[in-house]
Amino acid sequence: MVETLLTVVPVLLFARLAGIDPGVVYVGKGIMGRWLIAAVVFFVVFYLFVATLPLRPDSFAQRLFPLNGALTVERFIALSPALLVVALSNGFEEEFLFRGMMLSSFGGFLGPWSANLLQAALFAGAHLGVTYTPSAIVFVVCIVLPLGLVAGYLTRKTHSVLTPAIFHGALDIAIYLTFLTAVS
Repeated sequence: MVETLLTVVPVLLFARLAGIDPGVVYVGKGIMGRWLIAAVVFFVVFYLFVATLPLRPDSFAQRLFPLNGALTVERFIALSPALLVVALSNGFEEEFLFRGMMLSSFGGFLGPWSANLLQAALFAGAHLGVTYTPSAIVFVVCIVLPLGLVAGYLTRKTHSVLTPAIFHGALDIAIYLTFLTAVS
C-alpha cells in the first residue's frame, strides 16, 4: 500500500502544482454505471471462488494456483484482510500507471486504439519476469496482454481507472494468495 501511495501521490501533487486536472490521467470517479457494478460483482465472485479452493482439493483450480502449504477456509479468512489490501492496492497502482498515465499520454499523439495497444504491450512486457507461473510467456500473452487491452477500453469508457482497478484487483487475489501462503 505504501508503494501505491509513493507512486500515485507525487504524480497527483505535481499535476495539481502544474494546474493539470486529475481527470486527464483518469483519476476520479468517472462514469458510475454498469461497468463499475460488473467490476464489483466480478471481484466478489472471484474472491468467493478463490475462498472455496480449500473445499476442492483435487480440482483444476487448486492446481492452477500453486499454494504453499495447506489452505483451509480458516487460513483463507485469516489472510483475507492482507489479501484484499494488497490485491486492490496493486490493481489501483498498475491501472494508474499503465492506463491512467500511459493511455492518456499516448492517446494525444497516437489515437485511442494505438494508444491502447501500446500501453497493453508495455503492461505485458512489465510482467515478463513473473515467477508465479510455470510459463511466463503464455501467462503474459494469454492473460496479461488481453487484461491490458480490456482495462484500457474500460478506462476510456468510464473515464476512470477505478473500474479496471477493481477488475485487476480481483485477478490479483489469486496471485497474492500464493505469496501470502508462502510467507505465513
